[in-house]
Amino acid sequence: MVDYVGGAALTLSPLLFGALAAAETLLLHAGPQVVSVLPADLQVSCFGRTLSMARVKANMAGWREIGEAARQMRDAMNASAPAVIMAPGEHLTAHLAFYSGRPKECFALEAREAHNYRLWFEESGGLKGVNAVVLVVNTDDEMESSALAHSYAHYLKRLKTLFDAVEPAPPLVCYTDSRVELGNAIQPEHPALREFFIFRCYGFGGRMAAEPKPK
Repeated sequence: MVDYVGGAALTLSPLLFGALAAAETLLLHAGPQVVSVLPADLQVSCFGRTLSMARVKANMAGWREIGEAARQMRDAMNASAPAVIMAPGEHLTAHLAFYSGRPKECFALEAREAHNYRLWFEESGGLKGVNAVVLVVNTDDEMESSALAHSYAHYLKRLKTLFDAVEPAPPLVCYTDSRVELGNAIQPEHPALREFFIFRCYGFGGRMAAEPKPK
C-alpha cells in the first residue's frame, strides 16, 4: 500500500496498513459508545488546557445523521447515473465511509489531503464523468454569518471548476447542545459546533483539486 505524505510516496506494508485501518475503524465505532456513558460535567486538564466532556460529546454528534443523509442522496443520484460520495480530505472522507455504509463509494477531492484515498481514486480510473454528493465541514463555531456565507461561496466556486454542474443542498448543523438539524441555517440564539455544507455535483472532470492540469 502507498500513502501520500506531503506529496511524497510512503510505502506501507499490508500488515501495517491493515492495523492502522482497523485502529481507525475501532476508534470511530467505539469512541462514541465510551464517551456517551461519561458525565457531561466532567472536566479534564491536559497540557495546560481544560477539556470539557460536554464539548467532546457534542463533537461526536451528527456523524450518523450526516452519514445517512450522504447515503440517501448518493443512492438517489445513483439510480439514474453512477454516483459517489466525496469530501475534501481523508479525515472527513473516512468518517463518511464509515457512517454512510458506502465505504467503496467514498473518495477525497483534495490531492494533498487524500492520502490513501488518492490511491483508491487512481485505482477507480479517476471517476471521470461520475456524479457526486460532496460534503464540506465548517468547524469554526465562532464564525460570523457573513464569514460563513463567504466560506460557502468559496467552496461553491471551487467545485464548479471540478464538475460540469453544482447544485447546493440544505446544510446539516450540529449544535453544542448535541442537537442536529438538517436543512436549517445556523441560529444566532443557539451556538453551533459545526455546519456541513452539502452539494449535488454532476459530471466530475476526473481531476483532483490542486493537481496540475494534464498537458
